[in-house]
Amino acid sequence: MLTRLKVSGFKNLVNVGVRFGPFTCIAGANAVGKSNLFDAIRFLSTIADLPLLEAALAVRDEGGRSSDLRGIFHRAGERTADRMSFEAEMIVPATGRDDLGQQARASINFLRSIGSPAHSSVRRRCTASHSVP
Repeated sequence: MLTRLKVSGFKNLVNVGVRFGPFTCIAGANAVGKSNLFDAIRFLSTIADLPLLEAALAVRDEGGRSSDLRGIFHRAGERTADRMSFEAEMIVPATGRDDLGQQARASINFLRSIGSPAHSSVRRRCTASHSVP
């Protein structure tokens, strides 16, 4: 379960931090970033399974789908940001199945991941991870 997300430089989200509970309602005026918050979550989910470029192009832009990687970066007038950053905290189940279908047990069930995908690279750092016995 995602418990906290901080996003900066993604679409119109600049230094936005949200804490999530078991049920979280996202409400606000038009064009304040509600849909972009969900796009950021979708982007993080997609980047776990796809290369950075494919994940970025899978995120919708104002026209419905992106054909330009710059469309997911924050823009202010004619200026487009050259980086974005994400911090995510989550609680993971104590047990589950790995990619091979075998039972896995997490040694730690709270994860914090900090990442800064740039136009050409992704840097990730996890402060905790899980292991398979």
